[in-house]
Amino acid sequence: MWDPAFEMLNAPLFEQLPLGVLVWRRADANEPPNLRLVGVNAAASTMLKLDFGPMLGRHMLEIFPDTPQAVVRIAAKLCQQGGTKDFGETVYREHDGTKATFMFRMVGLENHTVASFIENLTALKRAEHSARQSVAELEAALAELDGFSYSVSHDLRAPVRAIDGFARILLEDHAAELSPEARRVAGVIAQNAVKMGALIDDLLQFARTSRQPVNTRSVDMTQLAKAAAEEVREPNRNLELRIAELPPALGDAPLLKQVWVNLLGNAVKYTRKREHAVIEVSGVREAREVTYTVKDNGVGFDARYAAKLFQVFQRLHSASEYEGTGVGLALVHRVLQRHGGRVSASATVGEGAAFVFTLPAAG
Repeated sequence: MWDPAFEMLNAPLFEQLPLGVLVWRRADANEPPNLRLVGVNAAASTMLKLDFGPMLGRHMLEIFPDTPQAVVRIAAKLCQQGGTKDFGETVYREHDGTKATFMFRMVGLENHTVASFIENLTALKRAEHSARQSVAELEAALAELDGFSYSVSHDLRAPVRAIDGFARILLEDHAAELSPEARRVAGVIAQNAVKMGALIDDLLQFARTSRQPVNTRSVDMTQLAKAAAEEVREPNRNLELRIAELPPALGDAPLLKQVWVNLLGNAVKYTRKREHAVIEVSGVREAREVTYTVKDNGVGFDARYAAKLFQVFQRLHSASEYEGTGVGLALVHRVLQRHGGRVSASATVGEGAAFVFTLPAAG
């Protein structure tokens, strides 16, 4: 709807805009700082739920009586001097009493006119609010699950240790009284109790990682990787471990050391069948992020299942071949996630694997 006498406006252009547009004119420079409506597009009518037809020619304050005087004065100034003024987000009370949120901007045009451009953000704001609620609920559920995992794991340690202890008492103090089959069964019980104990310890570590605060600072990743390598290195092996100079990262040093221990420990474990095992560690800084790579020439795995590696209890090799609980890489993923980083893996069966992870760069 446009004033036919106001020919300088390209009404079809304004009608095609997805934004709501209301055009105001100050007919007389000596008139009090108010403006009359000379045009409005369909998008504005839809957004504001108003029929502007009968309102053409009426003053801004007649149509929107709650408009602050400061806005009217700014609009009048834009009519005379041109320019643009962003008013940011504005809450508008519709005639049915509901509230809507708009992004509001005014642009001075020719011939003492100013255009109000409005964008309806109501649906976006509702979606943001819903997303924040969902995130809060998810975080609460995860915290509850982590607390539950911690409690259960902690409570399971004592009975598992008791099972292991009693099985060993049978084997060490009463072996002569047991049949060969009974000794075998007692040995199986002891072995599985040890495995269960290791699994519980890993689950406790995983739960602690979720609960432990992250104390961020600059971390010397070269030193951290070398310290982790010394912890996992296996003696009497032809193992070449090459650690290049690594860019520093921002993070919690104890948590990040666990990342190195788990990734290097995996590489050491899965290269045992190599006569000459090689593990290479490198890093490169890219803008505000550092990318680190741990590459080995071990047994590798089917790359189609790489994503499963970072889930709790997911293993691509049997426990009879390689020891482990299936928690280590899930812990790596959790630590990096809490630092705002990422981790991925690639491999070829029989030709080795590469684990790549990112962290915020220091400095």
